[in-house]
Amino acid sequence: MKAREILLTMLGEAGSLRRQTLTGGNWMLFRSVITALTDLVRAAVFARVLFPVDYGLMALATMVIGFLESFSTTGIELMIMRDHDDPSPHLPVYWTIMMGRGVLLVLLGFILAFPLARFYDRPDLIPIVSVLSLTLLIRWVGGFGRELRQRIMDFRQVAIADIVTAAVELVVSIALLLILQSVWALVAYALVHAAATAICNYALYPWRPSVHWERNLVSSVLLFSASVIGINLCNYFFSSFDVAVIAHMLDVGQVGLYARASFLALLPVTYLANILAPVFLSVMGRVGNDPNRRNRVFWKLLLMHVAVYGSAGVLMFILSRPIILLIYGERWLDSLDAFRILIVYGVSKAVASLSSMTLFALDRPWIVTLASFMMAGLFALFCVPLTRLWGIEGTACAVVASGVLSHIFAMTMAAIMVAGHVRQKKA
Repeated sequence: MKAREILLTMLGEAGSLRRQTLTGGNWMLFRSVITALTDLVRAAVFARVLFPVDYGLMALATMVIGFLESFSTTGIELMIMRDHDDPSPHLPVYWTIMMGRGVLLVLLGFILAFPLARFYDRPDLIPIVSVLSLTLLIRWVGGFGRELRQRIMDFRQVAIADIVTAAVELVVSIALLLILQSVWALVAYALVHAAATAICNYALYPWRPSVHWERNLVSSVLLFSASVIGINLCNYFFSSFDVAVIAHMLDVGQVGLYARASFLALLPVTYLANILAPVFLSVMGRVGNDPNRRNRVFWKLLLMHVAVYGSAGVLMFILSRPIILLIYGERWLDSLDAFRILIVYGVSKAVASLSSMTLFALDRPWIVTLASFMMAGLFALFCVPLTRLWGIEGTACAVVASGVLSHIFAMTMAAIMVAGHVRQKKA
């Protein structure tokens, strides 16, 4: 009986914030484990059929797609999850904005493909970029089911839908790989993933899409998107400038090695931090106007982040060579040193994800923007000389130096803001 009482105390009362947080986190972690396994299986199979050049071409093409997505980010997903009022009446306007944005980005993607192909002297980039740009339209056709479910902390439905989707994507993508056996297998998978995302969103919240326009609502979206665009453009520069520099100074094959090393190093971010971020954003939003409670929640989550992601990083570093051999195979061992260096950035980014959620909940997105500007500026300063000096390992060092410094700044500011709210209440 005592054990049961202790367990119930740890879980919290039914319907409590603690119970919802733990339940939602458990479901999202379960979802993350399954999707990580499917992605790693896909990565292992693809790496044994494709070559670094194929991944290099895909990384260069994705660079354009990332730019298009970053400069046109609306922040509607964040608006849906953080708003206190029911966002359902606004969905037609949100959907209209995303569809208009998607059509525009498809056209721009086709146009930008030509100068990119000319700059790197790779004509095969033109059709790749043109087709990939379609994903920016397809993925939002199904609406905002994931965001609406996460808003009410119904993470169970989101997890189940994502697990089913991941399993289907794995089977389809491997079939496409066996048929295409080229970079087009990666392009085809991107299209399949976008379509699956749209279907998943509609399944989570079935509704009849319609075109609608409200000037005031559109203005509020544009106003909110201003700060989000700044953050995303800085993050885009940070995540893409390395690819551009390596491709220009070294070769496309080195881009492929670096891209695969980065994928592995960011596993804690991709499959834990990014997955749990909506849970923590919902938690911060539900804490309400109680500064003392928010302060306690912040420090508990920070300690948890450091313990979990720090342990994961140490384990990945120790097992770095077996990880490369198991997932990619022996011909990818040239990416080992870059992978080891980038693990430090992956751990830092995962821990710092808490700062962004906290600052958004405190309505301080400008601090996140400032940290992103800081990261991009430092990276621009370090990237070229270090890449020239040490190759892709130098690029990885530039990523770590600029990323860790900006993460320390963001976490410090989040802690100061949380503590400041407590002091204001006491005053």
